[in-house]
Amino acid sequence: MTWAKKMNITTFFFEAFDEDWKGDPNNPLGAEKHWGLYNIDRSPKKVLIQNH
Repeated sequence: MTWAKKMNITTFFFEAFDEDWKGDPNNPLGAEKHWGLYNIDRSPKKVLIQNH
């Protein structure tokens, strides 16, 4: 968000959380299941963890 604000880019989040029920049930690695910014257990993905 900091980068988008600095670059004056309008941003929105399409999906916040991964959802295991989406997509092909026979494909656990299908992209439909992994759109979120947070894992299915609600833990943040690496992209959201800031290094200080």
